Amino acid sequence: MKVRPLLDRAAKFLRRWDGRLTQELVLHPAQFGLGKVPARLKPDDVTSMICGFCSTGCSLNVHLKNGQAVNLTPNKDYPVNLGMACPKGWEALTPLSARDRATTPLLRGSQGNLEPIDWDTALQIFTLRFKAIMEQHGPESVAFISTGQIVCEEMALLGALAKLVLRLRCSSVHLPRLRRIGCHCSGWLQSLHRPSHPLATNLPEPS
Repeated sequence: MKVRPLLDRAAKFLRRWDGRLTQELVLHPAQFGLGKVPARLKPDDVTSMICGFCSTGCSLNVHLKNGQAVNLTPNKDYPVNLGMACPKGWEALTPLSARDRATTPLLRGSQGNLEPIDWDTALQIFTLRFKAIMEQHGPESVAFISTGQIVCEEMALLGALAKLVLRLRCSSVHLPRLRRIGCHCSGWLQSLHRPSHPLATNLPEPS
């Protein structure tokens, strides 16, 4: 009895040349200039977003399937990142599936329990309580804490809101953001000869 035919017949049972896992690895044209992707990740639409992990402001193309974000790629036409992304950028969609992701405002009741409320009610309560604290204790009684997870334009808006609208005197800027703001403020001073950034109002005039 020949050994080779026996091995060939056994190979049919020991090795699968096709199957679910194999099909998942097959790449299909994704359209939208995205190259090829597995069939389960093939999008029916694409939108863009700014990565929220730091304030660099990289642009990411979000692949949508049935209205849900299923994948992403860096935007190669955006001047900030030129089609590149750091490891955090590649994981920008991960928070969407987090079990503890906040999706609605929560208000602590008299018993200490957090209860979901609508956005209009939350904003109204927040505004009224904020104003009451300031009226009772003055503008030094409140402040804001920044984060490295908003882009510089949003940071500028937050600074303008705090200083020019709420008349706050105190703020805390996320340290990495502070370094970036310092660079931006220096650039504004050198090019525009004035501190244009809301957080740069106390900088000295350029010599």
